[in-house]
Amino acid sequence: MVKKIAPILGILVSISILLGFYFNRPNLSISSERIGNPDGSVGFFITYRQEGGQLRIHNILKITNVGATPARKILEDIKVTLEAADDTPATQGGTQATANGRSELDPHQDTFLKFDAIVSNLTQEKIDRLTKKIDSHEASFLIEGKISYTGSNIFSFLEYTEVFSERVLRNNSIVLYNESSPTKIVGIEDVIAFFVLIYNNLWKVIGFLITILSFIGVTFTIFDLYQFRTSLYEWAKRKKDFLDSIRSLNATDCFTAHIIHIGGNFSKIHSLSVEVQKEGGYYLNPPSKFVSVGFNRSGDLIILSPSTFSRRHCGFVIESVVDSLGKVLAHEEEICHLPIPDMKNEYKVQFSRKKLPPHKK
Repeated sequence: MVKKIAPILGILVSISILLGFYFNRPNLSISSERIGNPDGSVGFFITYRQEGGQLRIHNILKITNVGATPARKILEDIKVTLEAADDTPATQGGTQATANGRSELDPHQDTFLKFDAIVSNLTQEKIDRLTKKIDSHEASFLIEGKISYTGSNIFSFLEYTEVFSERVLRNNSIVLYNESSPTKIVGIEDVIAFFVLIYNNLWKVIGFLITILSFIGVTFTIFDLYQFRTSLYEWAKRKKDFLDSIRSLNATDCFTAHIIHIGGNFSKIHSLSVEVQKEGGYYLNPPSKFVSVGFNRSGDLIILSPSTFSRRHCGFVIESVVDSLGKVLAHEEEICHLPIPDMKNEYKVQFSRKKLPPHKK
């Protein structure tokens, strides 16, 4: 069943990723900017300036990011040609478009590209004739160009290109085409150059990596030594406490285990302390070395007994068992079963050194 579903899920995930790239990409819309004329009509921003045999026509394009993510590194390459039939000038040029200093556009943000079409080597008669043809729509401007840009974040590795062409008249505009070129992955050359650089300096790179790994190794060695020292110190402390407890136990004939159990049936949450009521009282540590605590399978009894060490080496057995109300419970020398009737249960179990029978002569 899983083998049948896996390919379908893979196809759905792939489609989702492709749709995500398509709908979340930046997208620039390009159009000639229309302005309001004094008479209330809508026209295009086209003005003239004469400079000694030169006619300069100002144009504006509007660029809007209609995509879902920001557009970055916007670059323009635009060419403008004045076409006036038999009066089309032979010498034409243009100035590079400016985007008001903006090379980035957030979603739904726009900017304006201002650029000039320059016609040179004209007589005054030719300039007057061209001006009249532009005003009467007998002459037009062919705007061709492309605008490239990248996305942001995950889309920063993709380069998008918008190719457009528009014929602009004095008060009208005809879009010839406005389409997107295939998306390219940028930065591949930089990646290849990076790996070539590594290959040419392979031994230096290996030496650098060895230095880094050596530093990391020394750091972890120091850390491990510190951890080993701490663990050794804790072990020595526990060993000392245990030996002190053994000496204390050898000097007495009884000790008391105090157990508190919480949680009711099936709970194993408990605390255990073992103390000697002598010379003001002192604790035996760790308590699990002197008293063994367990539970039955039904979860309703605590099984308590002297540890192997207490029983074999010191000869301790259970002497009495008392609950929190002072009730004495039945028990055996080697083991006792403590009931778990409530959410909190407390018992005190006294152990005493077993007296050996008198030796018969």
